[in-house]
Amino acid sequence: MLLSCARRSAFPATMTKAAGRCRRYANDNKLILEELAADFEAPKSPAPPTPAPVRPLPSIFTSEKPTSSLPAGYVPFSISSPYNPYDFEPKNRTRPTSRPFVEPAGPPRAIAIREDVFHQLDLNPLDEVLNCGLITSFTTPMGRIKKRNETRLTWKNQRRIGKAIRRAQAMGLIPKYSQWDKSMIR
Repeated sequence: MLLSCARRSAFPATMTKAAGRCRRYANDNKLILEELAADFEAPKSPAPPTPAPVRPLPSIFTSEKPTSSLPAGYVPFSISSPYNPYDFEPKNRTRPTSRPFVEPAGPPRAIAIREDVFHQLDLNPLDEVLNCGLITSFTTPMGRIKKRNETRLTWKNQRRIGKAIRRAQAMGLIPKYSQWDKSMIR
């Protein structure tokens, strides 16, 4: 492998002797470096003072994972990861023991067909928009539409009852932010 001469203009004028040798092979690199060092040898200065002994870095800065310093079950911090302040709380330092319970979206189709009143009576919930008592039974006390696992309706009728509730709220038949009371005159 040949050394490049492209940087010849960057050398100072005193290096012309060494720069003329830049076409040597790679195994002669050591000789070139020694000659360059001899050309630019700095005056000898007194020996630098010995540095103070270096203390080892704490274990959080090293790649080794401390095993005895962490309580059982704690997750060690990694060096190059960003952290939230909440990550330092003891309850967030432990691994979860099991997966959290996820509530099902609603009943399976076979059960929903048996429990869905609209499906059994072959009614369309959109036709019942003016029936405020029926529609508000599918809303919470705060006026929100109940989930499918609470109403026990099929997917199709859950979407339709939601649409009917929104229509009734838009028409002003039922309140948006509270449940319709039986004492309200309509």
